[in-house]
Amino acid sequence: MAQDRNEILPWIVRDPKKHYLLRAFVLAGRSDVLDQREDGITNGLDYPLPLVVRDKIEVCRQWEESITPAMKAARCGDLAAFKTSVSDSPDFMNETDSMGNNVWFWTFTGGNEDIIDELRLQGLVSKVLLSQDTSL
Repeated sequence: MAQDRNEILPWIVRDPKKHYLLRAFVLAGRSDVLDQREDGITNGLDYPLPLVVRDKIEVCRQWEESITPAMKAARCGDLAAFKTSVSDSPDFMNETDSMGNNVWFWTFTGGNEDIIDELRLQGLVSKVLLSQDTSL
């Protein structure tokens, strides 16, 4: 039986060997779970976090902030938002987040087939444009 979501964060925090799992909240688009108050207490907890956990959460927060709109749309499978963000950022294929992941990573994380197809199409368009001879 899966643990109640209110039990997951404390389960991770209590065991230093599980701290790497904090990244899963970013991957799932749920970094809001990691929000802290000024006293160091995080959503779902009633006690302050150890400093090492606060540092890891800060890395996750910075990671979330570095994810571009196209990456966020791909992560959650929102095709309309993906198309809009792609048109707003022509260089989106070359952008990376703070962990070095590109839009392909987030597209496969989200698993939306329509966005995968759209990304393939965008890649093909980019290749055609780059291969055109502009010396004419």
